[in-house]
Amino acid sequence: MHLEIGRHPRSHTCPSGLGFALLARAATGGKARSAKGAPMSARLLADAIVALHLAFIAFVVAGGLLALRRRAWALLHVPAAMWGAWTEFTGTVCPLTPWENSLRRTAGEAGYAGGFVERYLVPLIYPGALTPRVQVALGMVVVAVNAAVYALAWRKWRRARP
Repeated sequence: MHLEIGRHPRSHTCPSGLGFALLARAATGGKARSAKGAPMSARLLADAIVALHLAFIAFVVAGGLLALRRRAWALLHVPAAMWGAWTEFTGTVCPLTPWENSLRRTAGEAGYAGGFVERYLVPLIYPGALTPRVQVALGMVVVAVNAAVYALAWRKWRRARP
């Protein structure tokens, strides 16, 4: 899958693109350069953001399982799951997406062709068939999975009370 920067269905609507561009410029420092002469640290930061994005998605979907082990995880997971479902239901732009795209532009990249991150992680986060209908279905999966997990957690927590 080849995804050009700015081609993500929601990436063009972020009003804080300038802030992300300034962050990207500050992060690069102008030291290490890629083969194209662009700052390599920008590419590494963009790759790290993709990995963070994937980890957050995994936490949104399955983080409730941590709450089965320790109740305190619910304090982090419930807001994350609510955010994840809300972004899918409303088509809201995740702040990580424009930040990553800004860093990639700073690094002189036109898309995601290349290494491990682009080949394996990006298609998981930005599937080619992502439509509003698919997004609503994904939001419903997030809600259903987490409702089931928290129903189990609730029963476990109630039994554990003295």
